Amino acid sequence: MLDKEGFEVTTYRVDGKYEDSRHPKEVTFTPNLEEDLKRRDFTINAMAYNETEGLIDIFGGLKDIEAKMIRCVGNPEERFGEDALRIMRAIRFSAQLGYEIHEDTEAAIRKLAPTLQKISAERIQVELTKLLVSPHPDTLREAYDMGVTKVILPEFDAMMETPQKHKHHKYNVGEHTLHALMEIGPDKNMRYAMLLHDIGKPAT
Repeated sequence: MLDKEGFEVTTYRVDGKYEDSRHPKEVTFTPNLEEDLKRRDFTINAMAYNETEGLIDIFGGLKDIEAKMIRCVGNPEERFGEDALRIMRAIRFSAQLGYEIHEDTEAAIRKLAPTLQKISAERIQVELTKLLVSPHPDTLREAYDMGVTKVILPEFDAMMETPQKHKHHKYNVGEHTLHALMEIGPDKNMRYAMLLHDIGKPAT
């Protein structure tokens, strides 16, 4: 802690083989910064800085920040294969920052979304909560389109596929919910309540 701000201190490392889509089988320490940055999830998280060399940006993170783009480091399928929770992180960063997800990264999300079944509900909830309290909770629409909510919140898929034949509702249940989410402040409890307030409609 420095002036009430937390900092993490770690050594450079290289991950071994992933066998559970979440944890490396082994971790090896390395003196090579590039090897450490290569194991990061997204280019915007794969930059470093020191007083001698300044910004170290091997994978184009600064360019992606300027373009407001979420892009995996290297091969997206490999990154998501190493840790399926990164799929949720990509969508959550998009919601928090207002960034787009690069087409190659999006294609990998669509393909590997089912692997989120291997991730604990607790870890999914952490990312979902961060998404919900972000400036763009309606990014759930993209999560639905990419097949992610089908795995983590299938009730939302049912809402998106349920029309409302009523003069006071011009959206389907899911779209109504997304618009409602955008109308309330970033309070966790309020946004969860809004997300779930019509969850029973598809079944009735």
